[in-house]
Amino acid sequence: MLKFRFHSTFWIFALLLTLQGKLDLLIFTVISAVLHEIGHAVVAYIKGYVLTEITLMPYGAILEGCDTFPNNDGLLIALGGPAVNLFICTIVLALWWLFPSVYPYTENLLKVNLSIFSFNMLPIYPLDGARALLAVSKKPLKTLKKLKLMGVIFSFILLALFIASAFIKINYSLGIMAVMVYISATAGTESESYKHIASLAPGVKNWSGPVASHNVLVKPNLRLMQLLRQIKPDRVVTFEVRDEKNNLITKITEDRLAELCTRFKLTSRLKDVLKHIK
Repeated sequence: MLKFRFHSTFWIFALLLTLQGKLDLLIFTVISAVLHEIGHAVVAYIKGYVLTEITLMPYGAILEGCDTFPNNDGLLIALGGPAVNLFICTIVLALWWLFPSVYPYTENLLKVNLSIFSFNMLPIYPLDGARALLAVSKKPLKTLKKLKLMGVIFSFILLALFIASAFIKINYSLGIMAVMVYISATAGTESESYKHIASLAPGVKNWSGPVASHNVLVKPNLRLMQLLRQIKPDRVVTFEVRDEKNNLITKITEDRLAELCTRFKLTSRLKDVLKHIK
């Protein structure tokens, strides 16, 4: 079941905007942050992952567990969110060119999305820019330590700017960002927001009632996704892969199928997968 929650810093940020009479800015921030996360979720789904939890931050949503994805998947998923914000900025600019009269009503929308895009693309853990670098790094553990250290350093820089702003015109957003970045950079990454579809399916058995055991006959031209659809809470499935003459080629358990789905694309055909695992 999808969990939806707000980070504590988001509520502080929302309260400050409300007290300052900037409800339109708050609304644009919520909408843009949700769309940012949807961008991650859509790319993740295309790559065979499902979103299990959304945590909204003042400037987007932190993508946890990205370092556990294969390199190409992690890179594309990390960039999915900022790409949405950049797309929104492009749409707003096009509207200004076509309909200049909408400028006063959409100026904050552009500023919010530009801020979310720019902030998240910083190479600071756990922001999307850092996740993208981590995905292509040949030494992920060493890179992760450096990115976390940069996150801590950046949080202190933001804190210093927040204190300095108190002598001119105090900027509470800098203080919130400092706390958010520090907590995120120093927190553990054991929990993951995204789970692979294949890793979820075998574990959803309804053991409160009888669970049947089924042998399902399949042909090598079927795709992995078609096999996943056969997995149900009330049965344990073993797939018998048979050729055109009905000769047994191999058997695939649910756990084995889950492993294959994490190694190969869900659109891969069994015959192609079997060539690589023999």
